[in-house]
Amino acid sequence: MKNLLFCILVLFIAFPVIPVASQIKLPYQSAPESMEKILQAIPTPNISLNKNRTHIIIKEIPNLPSISEIAINELKLAGLRINPATNGKSRSYSYNNIKFLEIKSGKITQITNLPENPKINNITWSPDGKMIAYFSNDTANRRSGILKILSLKDGVSHVLTKLKTAHIHREITWSPDSKRIAFNYGPETENYGKLIRIISIDDGSIEDIETGMTDVNMYHLDWSPDGKRFAFSGYKGDTPELWLLENFLPKEE
Repeated sequence: MKNLLFCILVLFIAFPVIPVASQIKLPYQSAPESMEKILQAIPTPNISLNKNRTHIIIKEIPNLPSISEIAINELKLAGLRINPATNGKSRSYSYNNIKFLEIKSGKITQITNLPENPKINNITWSPDGKMIAYFSNDTANRRSGILKILSLKDGVSHVLTKLKTAHIHREITWSPDSKRIAFNYGPETENYGKLIRIISIDDGSIEDIETGMTDVNMYHLDWSPDGKRFAFSGYKGDTPELWLLENFLPKEE
């Protein structure tokens, strides 16, 4: 027994214990330059062609979310991750820049009055192909939003109205004559299928259309070509449904 202990002691002296990798204090490790270029590369933008086929919207996407976006509080429900500040998906992306491409000349126009670090959603061409409308979250309060329009004439965004809540499920549709914009709307604490709000481009006047729905969330709102109906899909519980709303126009005197 004494000989065994003596042999073990000799081994420890002759071959000191080498610390394992987890015990070694390593400096901060950076990725190889080639990998870093891949991670920081700007993603291919999305595009949208107007009806006249004269212009294309170039919708740019940030390459990676910021630390503040990753750290936001989120709720997990039935496999979904919900951002309680916007009522939308916590991992959804927004656009951060808009450009116009004139097809005939190839000229690209940068929109100049966008705020710093904007979050832009639901960019929609007007039927006449001369304007776009979109929602933008321009402030630190990512729950609030601003409905803006932008004309090809000057390439400048103009505020049409402000909302307490704006997210990816607030969907924009234009009237066939390109003079009004409609979107699904509802009180902050309720679903977003209770009202359809219509705003005039000319004077900013607002008309709220009651849908009569209290337990249906509205998606994919669209205005019929004759201007007399709204079509949209909705979820009542877990069941998807297709809805038509008509007879909302004021009566002719």
